Amino acid sequence: MIARLIADKLRASLSRPVIVENVVGAGGRLVLENMMRRPANGSVFTLTPSGMLTISPNLYSKLLYNPLRDFIPVSGVCTYSYSLVVGPGTTARSLEEFLGWCKANPSKASYGVPALGAATHFLGWLLSQASGTPLTVVPYKGGPQLTQAVLGGEIASAINLVSNFRGLHASGRLRVLAISQSERSPRLPDVPTFAELGYKDCVVEEFMCFVARIGTPATAVTAVADGVRRALGSKDVRDALLAQEFDPAPVAGATVGDWINSGYARWGNVVKASGFKPED
Repeated sequence: MIARLIADKLRASLSRPVIVENVVGAGGRLVLENMMRRPANGSVFTLTPSGMLTISPNLYSKLLYNPLRDFIPVSGVCTYSYSLVVGPGTTARSLEEFLGWCKANPSKASYGVPALGAATHFLGWLLSQASGTPLTVVPYKGGPQLTQAVLGGEIASAINLVSNFRGLHASGRLRVLAISQSERSPRLPDVPTFAELGYKDCVVEEFMCFVARIGTPATAVTAVADGVRRALGSKDVRDALLAQEFDPAPVAGATVGDWINSGYARWGNVVKASGFKPED
């Protein structure tokens, strides 16, 4: 959705065709590996979530790319965060009640995630460590299956994008207990942040950005960066992003580079401390 929103604006600002090529597989890593096989001539730019640049490289030893060496950060697009939600599997109505319930019911103390090895997985681990509450991660095959599992009481809690649960929270079918961004969302004003509840280590704000292969002509990078920033200044694009709990972030490539570097270092420490090792 985001790529097509931006592409529609880029066609006009660049006065040239802009083709959106969806590359799926390997948990999203394949899109960056695919770009490494393409020429660095200014014809290929990749929109990627930050986890592919900050978490995956700390997990997978056989990646075909190094995020600190192989890419030029072009422009930020948006930031986003995650929420911890509970359903009929527990009566908890606050984070502290939920953690207390988990300690009293250790066999049920678990949280579901769309997949292992992503920010949702490690956010739950950070909460477990910070609160001293053993929590078992349970992977599902994507967001829809996870949502159905927590709605049906198959699992007590789940962690996923804020946008996945906002409507269900509003309807009362699920209860969002906390969100991982640094400040409350104006679209979920009744939901506290992990930080304000005392869990500052659980502040997790991810981002989406455009990158290009190292060696891409500076003129092409500048043209796309300018086009992306203009697109993010359009009311229709901003409104569409905000409706899905994505906050527009038209920051320069240098800032994106700083985000990548700090995220890579942070998640490297978390991955190592967690002891999690995926199958390559």
